Amino acid sequence: MLHIRLIPLFFSVIVLFSCVSNKKYLALQKNYEARETELKEARATIASLQQQVEELQNEKKALTQDLRKLTSSAKSQKDEQIAALEKKIKDLEAKIAFLEKSQKNTASNNTTKPDTNKGKKNNKNAY
Repeated sequence: MLHIRLIPLFFSVIVLFSCVSNKKYLALQKNYEARETELKEARATIASLQQQVEELQNEKKALTQDLRKLTSSAKSQKDEQIAALEKKIKDLEAKIAFLEKSQKNTASNNTTKPDTNKGKKNNKNAY
């Protein structure tokens, strides 16, 4: 019979020692609420940062596309400028060749014609 009386006493001791005091409970609840508030703020911050990252990625993508357009158009403009310069160079080379040929023709014509200025030069030296 003694065992039967000791069983409720044993359970009452376990219940007494397993109970948390009201102060500890309130402290734990405040700590939990503070952590819950921090978690909500952190989630809001994360959402805001994710939105900003997404906007910056979209802006980067747009700028990259603009840069590609500029570099491709600049390349075609460069190609056009190079082609125009090459055409101008060829035109100038043709003009130079024409002038050199004309100069040679003029020089050969001068050698075949009698030079009337030589006599005048000699006359000037005679004085």
